[in-house]
Amino acid sequence: MAWNFLSAAAIVANIIFSIILVLLNKQLVVAYHFKFMTVLSGFHFISGFMVCLMFVLLGITKYKAVNSYWSIFRISLGAFLSVVFMNYCLSYSSVGFYQVIKLFCIPLALFFEYVLGMQQEVLNLKLVLSLVLILAGMAMIIREEVSANFTGILWGLCGIITTALSQVYFSPLKKGLGLDVMQLLLHTSPWLTFGSFISVPVFEDIDALRDYKLTSAVIFTVLLTCLLAVGLNITNFVVLSEFSPLTYNIMGHLKTILIISVGSIMFNTLPSTTMLVGMTIAIVGVVLFTNEKDAQQELKKNALPYTAVPVEDSGVEMEKAETV
Repeated sequence: MAWNFLSAAAIVANIIFSIILVLLNKQLVVAYHFKFMTVLSGFHFISGFMVCLMFVLLGITKYKAVNSYWSIFRISLGAFLSVVFMNYCLSYSSVGFYQVIKLFCIPLALFFEYVLGMQQEVLNLKLVLSLVLILAGMAMIIREEVSANFTGILWGLCGIITTALSQVYFSPLKKGLGLDVMQLLLHTSPWLTFGSFISVPVFEDIDALRDYKLTSAVIFTVLLTCLLAVGLNITNFVVLSEFSPLTYNIMGHLKTILIISVGSIMFNTLPSTTMLVGMTIAIVGVVLFTNEKDAQQELKKNALPYTAVPVEDSGVEMEKAETV
């Protein structure tokens, strides 16, 4: 699908919301010792639902019934697990490690696409080289982090697996539902909120949660993160609707440098030399991957008008061509 103003605006807003949200979530853990990530995720999800409901009541968004609650459930489950696992990874890890481990979503998403028969890229030498660089950089980063924080790595691995799967499944499921961005968020938010709060006894220390002393600063920060989470959820749905899962990952990594830089300064967690080398190698791999993917998409776009088999003779209903 061709780039347009809405797509560009959604990407820019997504990057800004994501950076500030990550830093504020980490601030809650470091400065205020608020480590209840499942509870925080529940607040974020219910905030999204309230905004969508307000849009419906004001007539900004039209309510549309769902033709498959099973698809809604799968989208909600993937989003819930992804958000909760990655929030716990952030809680136990440095901001830099939290952001960089997301790079592993690229080879994982590619792997899942091929296994599930949903591949969108041609696996040639350049693409393989870029993936090798990403994996090599990630290996250096994880090796350095293992000695200091094994728990954070476990949460991160769970997070990137669920993130990659949910991104791969998102586009075809959304097409089947026939919902726009806000309609989909309206239907998934209650499931996400319900899942978060019933999972509190599993993920949280109930005694510590009950004894935690709320302050005005904590309340203000939590409310601010809720607003940012709403904006991030909306822009996530827009971007994932317009682009493929791997393109979404590549665009998301544009914020890696900013998050690592600002996070390292704010929380005094400068990465080691090994981690810096690993980050550099992984980011070079991302750049190579981006260039190769763009080249493949350009070839597909140029070849599209010259399809030899007419649509009416192919026996298959052709969908609208998409380019990214």
